[in-house]
Amino acid sequence: MAPMISRGTIGVVIPTLNEEAHLERLLLRLKSLPHIAQIVVCDGGSSDSTHEIAQRNGATVVETIANRGAQMNAGARVCQSEIVWFLHADTFPAQSSTRLITKALRNLQVVGGNFRLRFDTRSRGAHLVENIARVLRGFGVYYGDSGIWMRRETFQEIGGYENWQLFDDFDLVRRLECFAKRRGQKTLCLAPPLTVSSRRFRGGVGRLLWRWCELQILFWLGVSPHVLARRYRK
Repeated sequence: MAPMISRGTIGVVIPTLNEEAHLERLLLRLKSLPHIAQIVVCDGGSSDSTHEIAQRNGATVVETIANRGAQMNAGARVCQSEIVWFLHADTFPAQSSTRLITKALRNLQVVGGNFRLRFDTRSRGAHLVENIARVLRGFGVYYGDSGIWMRRETFQEIGGYENWQLFDDFDLVRRLECFAKRRGQKTLCLAPPLTVSSRRFRGGVGRLLWRWCELQILFWLGVSPHVLARRYRK
């Protein structure tokens, strides 16, 4: 028997691997937001206290391999909510986030979307990356750190995530945008920013952007995401 879907509710899926420094802050915020029926932490084998933090804060913990696409799919399978919202552990949503997601999806012309990015440091580099993300969003390009959300049935129709360690989010978004276009529908970028950790800037913004451009070009040229993931970790 298929699980009963809880209408108008949100299931949050969070992939983790050693996220004890960030996870509890996110979980505490999520517990204060309306419309959230489930919080699923999909752990890829953490050796720190991630698992304990998730359980202490009432999240459902799913153990899986350390592969972000596979983790997202495992979490979505557990969700019985009408809406799925994929969040990285180092993000922090605005108080109005869930109200705006449910409001947006009452419009049947909307199939899903994301949030505007804001980094937790107000440096020039952070401002530059935020502006780049805003421009790319105008072309229907966005990534997992912007908090992708959609109806659960839409997620199933587009086939979920590929079991990739890198560009799994880009690939999902590409299929979501094509799905919306075929049906004459749309996605939305919601205005209250999703605050994201600036830990990705540790090597410098210039290095981050160069690496992103390099990997993105290689992906477009057909290089395997598994090969790119190994290159990314070097």
